Amino acid sequence: MKVKQRTFRIEDNIYGVIIYVIIGDDRYFQKWMTRNKDNGEIRKDFYAEAGKLIMSDGSTKYYIRLRDFQNTNYHFGVVAHELLHIAFYIMEAIGFQFSYDNTEPVNYYFESLIREFYKKIIKWVLWIIYFINLLTVAR
Repeated sequence: MKVKQRTFRIEDNIYGVIIYVIIGDDRYFQKWMTRNKDNGEIRKDFYAEAGKLIMSDGSTKYYIRLRDFQNTNYHFGVVAHELLHIAFYIMEAIGFQFSYDNTEPVNYYFESLIREFYKKIIKWVLWIIYFINLLTVAR
């Protein structure tokens, strides 16, 4: 199943951060950026990206953007790649000191982000399957 346009939030229960996941084409992403008070140019040459917006109140909105999402190994890898960027952004924001001897906090945090992403995607896909079944039975 291919997801073309969808926005949802991953709620981080470790540091209290919300990560927005935007799945859609350039136009869909530009609308999300404009709603979040960022009228800058979006990068159109990327399939996926991770980023952060500094809001007027000083808070930060973290996001990952994917042009689409499918249940494939490629897409699983892309999501992991982008969420690792987010994990590093957030660990840096909380003042975590990176070193080869101190990687477990990043690893556990990254694992929790991956788990939350797939919980949301699976719920959404199951909802679609349920809805399609309802329509099929109604015929």
